[in-house]
Amino acid sequence: MLILWVFVTFLIMTILLFLRVPVAVSVGVSSIFYAFVTGITDQWIKIIPLKMVYGMNSFTVLSIPLFVWIGQLINHPAIAKPVFGVTRQAVGWWRGGLLQFNMLFSGAFSALSGSAVADAAGPSRAIYNISVEAGYDKETSAAATAVSSILSVVIPPSIPLILWGCSADVSIGRLWAGSIIPGILLLIGFMIVTAILARKRNYPRDEFPGLRAFLHNFIASIPALLAIVILWGGVFGGIFTPTEAAAVVIGYLIIISILLYKVSLNDHVKIMIDTAKNSAAILFIVAVSSYFGWMMAYTHAPDGIIEWILGITSNTQMIFILILLVFLILGCFMDLTALILMLAPIMGVVAPRVGIDPVHFGVVGTLVLSCGLLTPPFGMLLFVVQKVTGVDYIEIVKKSLPYYIVLIVVMLITVFFPQTVTYLPNLFYGK
Repeated sequence: MLILWVFVTFLIMTILLFLRVPVAVSVGVSSIFYAFVTGITDQWIKIIPLKMVYGMNSFTVLSIPLFVWIGQLINHPAIAKPVFGVTRQAVGWWRGGLLQFNMLFSGAFSALSGSAVADAAGPSRAIYNISVEAGYDKETSAAATAVSSILSVVIPPSIPLILWGCSADVSIGRLWAGSIIPGILLLIGFMIVTAILARKRNYPRDEFPGLRAFLHNFIASIPALLAIVILWGGVFGGIFTPTEAAAVVIGYLIIISILLYKVSLNDHVKIMIDTAKNSAAILFIVAVSSYFGWMMAYTHAPDGIIEWILGITSNTQMIFILILLVFLILGCFMDLTALILMLAPIMGVVAPRVGIDPVHFGVVGTLVLSCGLLTPPFGMLLFVVQKVTGVDYIEIVKKSLPYYIVLIVVMLITVFFPQTVTYLPNLFYGK
């Protein structure tokens, strides 16, 4: 009976989200429904605010607004410009170079921002405009903008992986380390598809600026790129926790933005206001989902789900694939953040009980859920790119289809070859 109520609760949540009810409200209403049907009604008015506050009262959760702040700083034209320039010079002279530039720059941006939407609405939009001005068709340029932005979900510091780690009680450092190889595979795959399309459609390319000009721009970009070294080196070298690393990188970016890039005080105030707004939206969802996760644990819903799954099959790999298929379907209809905060607390218990490594499951599960950002009918990145470019939604989907092949191939590689995920975490942190 409990499994039935869990299913009905998720169904209500899906319907509300599909009707464009705000994520926090959808999760909250569904949580209250679940509380009533399962009998958790004693003092629930007191329990809800307590669990919401407790869910945000975490040193790890503090990293979320810090990484949003980093994303806002990196998005500032004065800081992004040198990285923007050297990345374009690195691949702009390839056939279809501006599309390759979109992919490579998104990879670099991902290594600091952790936000796919920030990438699509910020630097990727600027690359789209440059591509159109250079003679690329709008539909292909918009598709490249949407597809490349998904790298921010996989390449650390990924905010979705932070949310998974907080919700499933899995080391964020291990999740980030585990996502590096899948992220690189995605980037390489996207660039290979772009190269094939560029040759087939005879896309234009930039003139190579010469080694001296490239080195000059690379040196100019070193202060901004050094932030990636501080972040990755600090976390994977065991010097900082992710939260501490984010704070250090913010301090570093503020210093170089004032001393080297002449970012004004007014700009910094605006960046902090935007950070507060964006962080509040995410943290409100985290707070509401904390109550939902507590209820699932309190009613032992994960145990019921484990029994139900094992009743279907006891083969670990088959269980993994079945769960991922469900994730893939849910991702098409629901918000990524909401899905992670709803599913991670349950799967954090289910995965090790059915023989799946929690880090492996967290990375692959997040990757599969992130596909929903590019798939109709929800497709958050598709809507963002459609809004900022004006290109028809369906046309973006059509032009993105070749890149979906890469997503599927990388998902299959990570499922059937767990070492692609677990090797680096074991190397950095031990088994």
